[in-house]
Amino acid sequence: MEAMASVDEPMLEGYTMLGYLAAKTERMRLGVLVTGVMYRYPGLLAEIVTTLDVLSSGRARRVRAGATRSSTRGMARPRRRVMRAA
Repeated sequence: MEAMASVDEPMLEGYTMLGYLAAKTERMRLGVLVTGVMYRYPGLLAEIVTTLDVLSSGRARRVRAGATRSSTRGMARPRRRVMRAA
């Protein structure tokens, strides 16, 4: 992260920032590169992205999930298994 900005700079939450950008812009497509799906319950994440999509008139982009064992180690919730189609 230090290559992008100083460690003294604030680290903003992605979807809150996208809500702000949605209010300030009219044509910008909105999305984050990767969403840490282990940090939010799936229903809450779906509600957040759906709200962003509705309030931005459909400018929210799809959610790209990202989580690794090392990034979830030490969290209170166990790692969820992702079901894959056969």
